[in-house]
Amino acid sequence: MLCVYLSETDAMTLLKYCLLFVALLATAGTAWGKDLERREKTARAACLSGDYAKGAAILSELFVKTEDAVFIYDQGRCFEQNRRCEEAIARFEEYLRVAKKLSKAEKAEAQKHIADCQNLVTKQATSATPGGTGLVCSADQGRRSLPTCTWTPTTRLTFSTRAAASSRTIAIKTPSTAFAST
Repeated sequence: MLCVYLSETDAMTLLKYCLLFVALLATAGTAWGKDLERREKTARAACLSGDYAKGAAILSELFVKTEDAVFIYDQGRCFEQNRRCEEAIARFEEYLRVAKKLSKAEKAEAQKHIADCQNLVTKQATSATPGGTGLVCSADQGRRSLPTCTWTPTTRLTFSTRAAASSRTIAIKTPSTAFAST
């Protein structure tokens, strides 16, 4: 064993440097914590204001720095709040894959968000067909997948534009007819 004998002055100097080092470490940890909190608030504000791209980007950076899967979950919520359901589903599924120590309640909550988003995607797809123009969507509830949609045109659409000296009508019919322009 190596023993080093220090004079009282050297021992006091060493103690001062050790205390200074500990104080610097504590200050650095506090600064990192405040920066993390500030960035979380910035991401939350971006998501709530509709800037989902900025919010998701900040949350991605936070995940990369901390490897905390809650930031992936927060990305899913950001997309969900902004009606970007396909992206939200992908983030919630990634959260379930990456997070290793989730409770049953946390898993169930993420799965509920996935189901809610899938239902909203299906609802949006079926409501996007004014007057029943032939869009039919179906979702397999047993699988985690987006709904499958098919479209069969059933109505005649006519678009008219009127210029000062001329008139032009374009008629679009079912697939059995060609596009007509007059």
